[in-house]
Amino acid sequence: MAGESPDAIGFRVSELRDGGGSTVVECKVSRSDFLADQKKPHRTQGAGMGRFRYFMVPEGMLSADEVPSGWGLIYVGERNRIQIASGAALSIREPGAFSCWHDSFSETLLLANLLHRVGNPERLNARLRSADAQNANLIRAIDRERKRADEMQRQFWELKTADMAREKAA
Repeated sequence: MAGESPDAIGFRVSELRDGGGSTVVECKVSRSDFLADQKKPHRTQGAGMGRFRYFMVPEGMLSADEVPSGWGLIYVGERNRIQIASGAALSIREPGAFSCWHDSFSETLLLANLLHRVGNPERLNARLRSADAQNANLIRAIDRERKRADEMQRQFWELKTADMAREKAA
């Protein structure tokens, strides 16, 4: 459906009977955010992306019976600990009640749009590999400089201690 932009979407390539398809996660930080989300046109039954759908909320903000039929619930707790309260992930072999009709055309458009933004994937992969290599080289250089600085500081304190000992002896 036009206008939907999920917070996160993923795809599992396998047979539908084995839990394949798309998964959408909508992140909500307040009850009012969650309630406003329910009014979006793509939240009506038979619309929207995601064969499997979840709301991800702070722990205790909602209960599993408050989410729409077919939706799962993921809690984020202290130290960003994730707990699946309900949803297909708890019974992936038999997703049953958590398998929703989804707008696969919109999902395909979203993927095409993302690929268009990425451009040539091989070029992007080459750039990422190059950036990773540069990052690793910079980390090694920083480690070498840190060791040099530590050694210089050690030498400085040896000289300072020797100077103080000479002054005290004189």
